[in-house]
Amino acid sequence: MTFTDITKLLDETHASFVLLLCHHNSDPDAVCSAYAFQSLIKKLRPSLTVEIGTGQGISRLSKHVLEHIPIIVNLNPDVEKADVIVLLDTNTIQQLGALAEKVTKTRAPIIVVDHHAAHP
Repeated sequence: MTFTDITKLLDETHASFVLLLCHHNSDPDAVCSAYAFQSLIKKLRPSLTVEIGTGQGISRLSKHVLEHIPIIVNLNPDVEKADVIVLLDTNTIQQLGALAEKVTKTRAPIIVVDHHAAHP
């Protein structure tokens, strides 16, 4: 799925709230990936609310990073209100910890963005 496909999905679903989820104990790779993706979506679709969330906190190193970069991570995201969910640096729902069950039950489209994957 390309970013063009993602923006098309956002438009087709008339999304107003996009939830970017990171794995439990989110490291700087996860948090900063979500921040970059959030910035890109907000640039292309400024009317959208785009939130970064995690269900079981962030790592100690991520907490240190957040002291220097204005990234807001919701430690209790409202999965039920999301129109679209994007998993970043997280390729299985099990990595979401306490949020896994809520994400499994959602009717919102789920997009997995794995920046570790090799591209053909």
